[in-house]
Amino acid sequence: MEQILKSFIQGERLALSRMISWLESHPQQRNEIFQSIQELRDQHAKNSKIKTQAKPHAHFLGITGPPGAGKSTLVNALIKEIRKSDQSVGVVAVDPSSPISGGALLGDRIRMQEHASDPKVFVRSLSSRGHHGGLSTHAESVARLMEAFGLDWVILETVGVGQSECEIVSLADTTLVVLTPETGDTVQSLKAGLMEMADIFVINKADRPEAPKRVAQIRAMLDLGQAQAWTPPIQLTQANKGEGVADLLRLILEHQKFSHQAKQDPEIKLRLQKSREQYFKELLKEHFYLWLEKQPVLRALYQKKLKKIQDGEQTSEQAVQEILEKILTSFR
Repeated sequence: MEQILKSFIQGERLALSRMISWLESHPQQRNEIFQSIQELRDQHAKNSKIKTQAKPHAHFLGITGPPGAGKSTLVNALIKEIRKSDQSVGVVAVDPSSPISGGALLGDRIRMQEHASDPKVFVRSLSSRGHHGGLSTHAESVARLMEAFGLDWVILETVGVGQSECEIVSLADTTLVVLTPETGDTVQSLKAGLMEMADIFVINKADRPEAPKRVAQIRAMLDLGQAQAWTPPIQLTQANKGEGVADLLRLILEHQKFSHQAKQDPEIKLRLQKSREQYFKELLKEHFYLWLEKQPVLRALYQKKLKKIQDGEQTSEQAVQEILEKILTSFR
């Protein structure tokens, strides 16, 4: 680990990959790892003979929206645009996992293969592993690790999400909601969650005839809402052709400049606080379950209750109550 850490702060991509794998396998060591990175960086900064980067800070860009909106294609196009200015890019792409096998295709990495040989682009696919917030349990740690590595941009792409899965807002400086002209039921796809989380709306596949209608619908719904310090703009793109992507990047930079200047705005602070609370709750639930699995007595009780549920002898609600009572009794 000491050698990997040294290679990491010297900018070796293989070390970044290994560090991410280590964090995924040992999440309980997250704080220790980040502290070690900072301490080693500080030590090497004092030694002029060793090249090291200043304390890094990355642009965090969240990309979310319904399945089939072309999120991965848009990420691919944004990478190309960002690289024109010679800035480095990291991508945390979350793919859905099977509720049966737990496996995931991790197809986003396949779609971005053209950047595989670029030393300033690093793509990491993560399985959602049943996480319901659009991201993954380890998404934040992986993104922060990419930032610590010194990447200029970190793009977080969620699984195809619905209106309630808004945790991306708690991690991203700017959140794009990507839609298509025909994203199913208009009302369903534009419910409050997605509308409120968007800093910028992107209508992808804009060559389709319904695109102007979709833009008008979004504008009408924005007009019905309360006045905001930042009104989300709407950008039309054809990501597969790269059209509209340069203009989109300019909007992203405008929003990040606005956010930096309006950090103390009550509306912006409240929105961020709510999204961080929701993300915290999701992580708490998942880590609670991981803790439960490590307790022999509770693990045995869990297996016993699971069999009763599967055999139809007990409901899930009853089983949960009995497990909670067992835990509470042990702490009294």
